[in-house]
Amino acid sequence: MRYALFTLLLLTGLVTPSIRALDMDEIPAVQYISDGDDGWSGTSFQLKTNKGQVTITNKHVCDIDPFMFVPGKTGRKLAIVKAVSPKYDICMLTGIAGVPALKLAKDYNIGDLVKTDGFPFRKREVVIGRLGPYWIRPDRIEHSITLLFTGKVNPGASGSPVVNTRNEVVGIICTKQDDKFGGLVPLEALKDFLESEGYID
Repeated sequence: MRYALFTLLLLTGLVTPSIRALDMDEIPAVQYISDGDDGWSGTSFQLKTNKGQVTITNKHVCDIDPFMFVPGKTGRKLAIVKAVSPKYDICMLTGIAGVPALKLAKDYNIGDLVKTDGFPFRKREVVIGRLGPYWIRPDRIEHSITLLFTGKVNPGASGSPVVNTRNEVVGIICTKQDDKFGGLVPLEALKDFLESEGYID
């Protein structure tokens, strides 16, 4: 019911509009990430923190691996796992030098126009959508509450950043709700995780 109501609000323009349209440009901070054998793979991105640049993806992407691989200017680069949050489905790894990094947004509103950039089915894809209401994931005991993303999400997009019109991170793609919507780890969860690890104030 609430999804239908949210869709109606989008169509009637009653949801808070964005300050400007988003483009379909790829986000330079986004990288393909894998265990090296492509047994586990997904999307990651570089993020600025008080302790320098780090690599961010989902915990279920890095799974139990102590390190992952991301592409660099001179070949594959090793990214070592620094911390994980089963509660929020977040994995933080060492940063990759020479790759631009994103900043965290200060806040967001339901209905904001956003975009995500990642590697669904190991192919680069940019998707534009809006932030929807929170919803419960009964299939997961942990990280059960996520924020709705109205763009289509496919396997491999996990770990993709969701950015606002200022190219600031408001969340991380973590699941697909069905063939129409996706789910994301919201900004407040990412901030809580980084703060608990001492990476932001």
